[in-house]
Amino acid sequence: MKKLGHRGVILKSASPYQNSIAAMQLALKHGDGFETDLCLSADQEVFFIHDSKYLGGEVKYCIEEHLDSKSQEIVKGRRIDQLSSEEVRGLRLRDGSSIPDFDEVLGLFKNNRKILNLELKSHQAERVVAKRIAAAVKNGALLAEQLIISSFNHSALEFIRSELPEVRVGMLFLPAEFAPAPIYPWSEESVEYQPISGNYLESEITK
Repeated sequence: MKKLGHRGVILKSASPYQNSIAAMQLALKHGDGFETDLCLSADQEVFFIHDSKYLGGEVKYCIEEHLDSKSQEIVKGRRIDQLSSEEVRGLRLRDGSSIPDFDEVLGLFKNNRKILNLELKSHQAERVVAKRIAAAVKNGALLAEQLIISSFNHSALEFIRSELPEVRVGMLFLPAEFAPAPIYPWSEESVEYQPISGNYLESEITK
């Protein structure tokens, strides 16, 4: 059995804040790895922050909940995919730390064999992520067996599986009693959060 921290770690104390580098380091110190939320900026750079959540039939965009007051004023209701990478680098989490980028997180695995579980959050993140991961594995920055790619977007995981067959994927589901809802209500793509069911688990996409 492996112990993975959620968003690095989530503590009752204000610091380290979830999905910060310090939270990830704490998860690596006390466990076997961690899960973190992968998002894209407007110019397709990879960052890690929890940007949206399912609320019983609808999706709420929630990046501002994780930012300090000054950064909330800068964001002003925009999504992370509406912000440039320069803007994202200038934002601060509630504990004052910066939002980690891909290279920063990758650097945490330089001298260990622990697990990195990337949850794909942004719309169409899978294509960017597949390229970045393939390059990281090729240059030895990370081993394929250290990775798990998870998402509520199961078609994105199909793409990852086709491009990176050596990397494990994990399908995420809503509880059975929940109603489906669009994952990206601001886009034209009709991908939904999927409640778990026996029929779905026996469908072609899960094989």
